[in-house]
Amino acid sequence: MERGPWWGGVWERLIQIVKGLLKRTVGKALLTWEQLETVLIETEKVVNRRPITYQWEGSLGGSVPVPIYSEQFILPPRDTTEERRDFDASK
Repeated sequence: MERGPWWGGVWERLIQIVKGLLKRTVGKALLTWEQLETVLIETEKVVNRRPITYQWEGSLGGSVPVPIYSEQFILPPRDTTEERRDFDASK
């Protein structure tokens, strides 16, 4: 059973996504090590930002789906206090 052709479909799909992103981003260009590293990090961000499932918030009648990403389990929670700054558009 473990060697069946249907086993491994999840990671095979992720490999296909990564290869597709790399082909669209790089194409046939020859990259330096730093450029390759940057492209791979950006690809990693895209793959980890894919929603795994949804969490429903609110009452049953007017509930809103909130996506749950794998990066929420990998990265520490972001501190959003810096993002909330006093901004006066009239100035």
